[in-house]
Amino acid sequence: MTGDTFTLVDAAFAPIFRYFDVFDALTDTRVFEDTPSVRAWRTTLFERPSVRQAVVSDYGERLRAFLQAHDAHILKLAA
Repeated sequence: MTGDTFTLVDAAFAPIFRYFDVFDALTDTRVFEDTPSVRAWRTTLFERPSVRQAVVSDYGERLRAFLQAHDAHILKLAA
């Protein structure tokens, strides 16, 4: 997001960034460590009410349960 306009690119990346909120809570992925512009974009996106309200309040718990049910590799990294 480079301005006030929410674009299709923003809509595509917001869910990806949301995954990483959960992944980073499990283990430090450092995926965005060397990308300050992407980190800023991610923060700006999540300041938008439409993005924050796009998922249920227990989204993180549901994603963690999905990862556990599928024996996801990221859980092994977190152990």
